Amino acid sequence: MNKFFTLILILLFTGVSAQELPLFDFPVQEQNLNNSAFGPGGDLEGLTEKAEVSMSVSNPQPGQDFVIRVDSYSTDLNNATISWYSNNILLTSKKGAVEQKYTGPNTGSSLIIDIIIKTAEGNTIEKTYEISPSLVNLVYESNTYTPPFYEGKAIYTNQSSVKIIALPNIVEEGIVKKDSELIYTWEVNGSAQQSSSGYGKNSFIYNAGILSKPVTVSVLVESDTSNQVATNELFLSPGSTELIFAYEHPLYGLQYNGNRDIETTNSDLTIHAIPLFFSIGTRNSSDIDYIWSINGGLLGDSNNSSVISFQSEEGEGGTMRLSLQADSTKKILQSSNNSVNVSIEKVSELIQRLSEDFSF
Repeated sequence: MNKFFTLILILLFTGVSAQELPLFDFPVQEQNLNNSAFGPGGDLEGLTEKAEVSMSVSNPQPGQDFVIRVDSYSTDLNNATISWYSNNILLTSKKGAVEQKYTGPNTGSSLIIDIIIKTAEGNTIEKTYEISPSLVNLVYESNTYTPPFYEGKAIYTNQSSVKIIALPNIVEEGIVKKDSELIYTWEVNGSAQQSSSGYGKNSFIYNAGILSKPVTVSVLVESDTSNQVATNELFLSPGSTELIFAYEHPLYGLQYNGNRDIETTNSDLTIHAIPLFFSIGTRNSSDIDYIWSINGGLLGDSNNSSVISFQSEEGEGGTMRLSLQADSTKKILQSSNNSVNVSIEKVSELIQRLSEDFSF
């Protein structure tokens, strides 16, 4: 410690400045101020990594217009000459052309997009992209009941299940890819369904929970030998179960009346309840409780059936209000009710009414 203070005193009295004493002698590296920061030999060589390309549509479909844009935080693209090519054909070349519109090619075809940027600093950025559009359509079938020859589609209802099938069209070198060669990734509201995803898994079964909220089911289909990708999504919103009536006609068989009243002259009448869109296999399933009532009076549990019959005295007629409540025993959100007016006319009254309709 005494030697240190002695050295300080010597410096003060001899007038030697601290700058003349090289206590830390590091070599000074010369900097080439004329060297460009970008481009070959520059501090940030590899300018191509500084140009970012974005697309307005992530997976353009055939015939779909989309826009490609280039951005850079390393150079002023407004002063750069940007050339856009489509399958080696020059579309435009001018300063500040940071965007270009393209159209998705047909399925099985490819669109080669080349972007060449000449910066104001004299450097060149080159980007090449290949667009090979692929399609995937989604169809679904609900596991809910409809009667034979029903003119309509079974709909997805509360607490039911639905099977979604992906139908991709991915073509490589003129050959349509097989399902076993494609990777399917299913998602529900953005959450991946790993157990249902993988090679060849082109179908997905969604089971609605007790809440049965609307959901979006999406699929991403990828080729295992190229960068082709196809996506699509399906919005599922649960509908409601329904009840309709049908009656047996002696000549024409089972007649669906829709919401119309039932009018007949038959003294024997059999009416069938058709529970639409319930999670059952047949309308006579034990998973549904039927409660019939006539003119507001319950018929009791003994009539817990989808079929009810009436028999009137020969020549007698009348009108009644027939109501039905149907409840699923396993799905508390699946229930429905309906009512219909049933009229049994006397033959004599029917003939008189018809004669009045054709009177002159």
